[in-house]
Amino acid sequence: MKKIIFWLLIFLIPTQLGLHFWPDFSFVAGFKIDYLSPTIYLTDLILIVYLIFSWKKPAINPLFFILIIINIFFSTQPLLSLFFWSKLSLYFLLFFSLLEVRNLKKLIYTPLLASTILVILIQFVQLYLQKSISGPLYLLGERAFNFYTPNIAKLNLGNLGLIIRPYSIFSHPNSLAGYLLIVLVIQKWSKPIKALISVAIVLTFSKAAILTLIFLQIKNIKILRKTIVVALLAGLLPLLVIFTNINYIPGDSFLTRAYMGYPTLEIIKQNFFTGTGLRAFIPSLAKHLSPSYLSHSSLQPVHSLPLLMLSELGIFGLVLLATIIKKFENPLLIQILFVIALTGAVDHYWWTLPQNQLILILALALGLNKYEQKNR
Repeated sequence: MKKIIFWLLIFLIPTQLGLHFWPDFSFVAGFKIDYLSPTIYLTDLILIVYLIFSWKKPAINPLFFILIIINIFFSTQPLLSLFFWSKLSLYFLLFFSLLEVRNLKKLIYTPLLASTILVILIQFVQLYLQKSISGPLYLLGERAFNFYTPNIAKLNLGNLGLIIRPYSIFSHPNSLAGYLLIVLVIQKWSKPIKALISVAIVLTFSKAAILTLIFLQIKNIKILRKTIVVALLAGLLPLLVIFTNINYIPGDSFLTRAYMGYPTLEIIKQNFFTGTGLRAFIPSLAKHLSPSYLSHSSLQPVHSLPLLMLSELGIFGLVLLATIIKKFENPLLIQILFVIALTGAVDHYWWTLPQNQLILILALALGLNKYEQKNR
């Protein structure tokens, strides 16, 4: 039974079947915000059952508890932060459980391969049809869309016109691309499977993911480490606005799209030490936007992982995480951090979307699993 549950958990990581709830804190300026909706996913239920079967008291650094308590206590939305810390704590328990699993890489190979092929097949069919497949795939997380769906991700091919970028069963092609990058690096796939995953990453048309895929061919760990630092600094580049007093220009596509411009930096200044609280960035953002600019599309997380984490955790939380990550040394962990740093410099899905969070938890557990480390 435990093996079946584990197989299902790994296979269903990329799916989105869940039940959404809409308490008051999930509404901002009258808009329902998906990121703020407490959601119970099928993977959560399977995860809880798996933890019951494999429960062992984890050895957790007390600093984590201090971080969580401080973050909730000083949160601008305590109930919101409390729920999402509870959810994240569940993922942490999975992480600590996976550290103790023998032959982890071998056990996840088949279910991960099966779900990855399914995800890619759906992606390819969507790209060909230029719309969602629909039907029972809705239960896996495929969202209904076609060429005329508002805000759908498109790519301009010049004389060939616009095409829809494929979503598969993810909420955005960039999220799909990041997921596939992690899948690519955590297993020693055969050449045909590696080629299939690589082609799928390219066909998401995610510039950051394609660039990351190219740089992953570098095997020199020292170069990868330096690139990680550069990518993280690039994600924090807008902080220069705070110290140089550069005027924010409304409508500037780079600041508006990637960093939400001056409002994000104001949020960081006002919550520099303890942060806004987990998931409280969007409610804080609404207070810094003019009423005419408030819309469902503008109320979203900042597209920079370092900035978003600094906004929600404060400098205290960021320094704590940096202290832990600094200890990561083996090549697999460096590759994982490399993927996160490069793609996270221009996006937020590693911090906000459960599919990406779960594959990241699995990847880090593989890199730190005591039995896997002995086999290296």
